[in-house]
Amino acid sequence: MRSIQIHDIGRSKHTLTVDGKLVLATTNKRICEYYFDKFSNANYTGNYTIEPLLPSTLLEKQTRQQQQ
Repeated sequence: MRSIQIHDIGRSKHTLTVDGKLVLATTNKRICEYYFDKFSNANYTGNYTIEPLLPSTLLEKQTRQQQQ
């Protein structure tokens, strides 16, 4: 079983770590709680990678597509 933890780091900042590695940093604790529940589910078989829903720039999106 993996070690999954939510950390409150002050000033409305929250992080989610899996096995001591940072997986998510956000100002919304509910997002951390959502992924905590998802990753700690016994049936979850994913890779613990969180992709942004929207790329910050079009260039970033093009770069990701070229890398794949």
